[in-house]
Amino acid sequence: MTPERAAPGPLVELFTTGPGCSLCERTRSDLDALAGVWSFRLVLRPLDAGGAPEADYVWRVPVVHVDGRRVAEGRIPREDLEAALRAASGGGAPGG
Repeated sequence: MTPERAAPGPLVELFTTGPGCSLCERTRSDLDALAGVWSFRLVLRPLDAGGAPEADYVWRVPVVHVDGRRVAEGRIPREDLEAALRAASGGGAPGG
């Protein structure tokens, strides 16, 4: 079962290689912090469970999709995550 946070707003998928991936853990931490400001649904997609949209995701983790569109990968600044959430929310204010 994939951990999922039920909330209104955009669907954010975080593709990771699991524990031990420091960039993945940092991105997850940034998304958790942004969840206190922005409304979105977070789904974790461990690559060892299969189902990656592209075979080379394992070399590009973490990879973030917002509403099915890849928006960031690798070393991801929190500001980039917030910009993607803002765009997916129609440019509106935090909280939807």
